[in-house]
Amino acid sequence: MAVTTLRKVGQLLEIYVVEIQLMSKVGDTVRLKELFEKTKILNSEINDPRSMSIIRECWGKMFAGIDRWRQAYGEFYAAFLQYQEIGNYKAKQCLK
Repeated sequence: MAVTTLRKVGQLLEIYVVEIQLMSKVGDTVRLKELFEKTKILNSEINDPRSMSIIRECWGKMFAGIDRWRQAYGEFYAAFLQYQEIGNYKAKQCLK
């Protein structure tokens, strides 16, 4: 994949991160599920720990909200690893 394309994908992920955080705060689960599908596709193309940690944490919250505990655990653990990689204090919150 070309550098410019990777850069655009990275920028798109950053935009999705902000939107995911907003939709989580306002409780718009329909839009969250749409964003989940979009970020799931982009997730395989780029792996920026700053963006992916937030996305994974929100996926975990989404799965926990619909009682899919095994998937929620996997996402929280992935978010924990991403947060740890960048040295973010939120790493411990993902384990609680």
